Amino acid sequence: MMNYLNKYSIISSFQHVFCSGKSTQTAVCQFLEFIYLSLDSGLHVAGMFFNQSRAFDCLQFPFIQSKMYSIGFRGVFLDWISSFLSLRHLFGENKNHRSENYPLSMGVPQGSALGHLIFSLFEK
Repeated sequence: MMNYLNKYSIISSFQHVFCSGKSTQTAVCQFLEFIYLSLDSGLHVAGMFFNQSRAFDCLQFPFIQSKMYSIGFRGVFLDWISSFLSLRHLFGENKNHRSENYPLSMGVPQGSALGHLIFSLFEK
């Protein structure tokens, strides 16, 4: 997936997660460099920061599939991603009581490397 995204320059240059040689530290450095260059040029700088911790929960599967298809993912790979996203269930458990399984229709799995990568495709 990364080879394809890099080959066709689909990932933004501002994306630092999952990019070889980049990290949260390089993201901060790039941001600070932009601020310093702007201030040195006499420009005003303002920043807006958003908490996107719940953003993973808001992406519906058909929307993700459509986005990946428009990027160029097809066939077995797209089917694999679709099953990764859609074959998940939610349930609650307390001591020896367990709720029914509820199929999920939206959300990217948090904590998985693929989840963050899929979510990052929506930056562009």
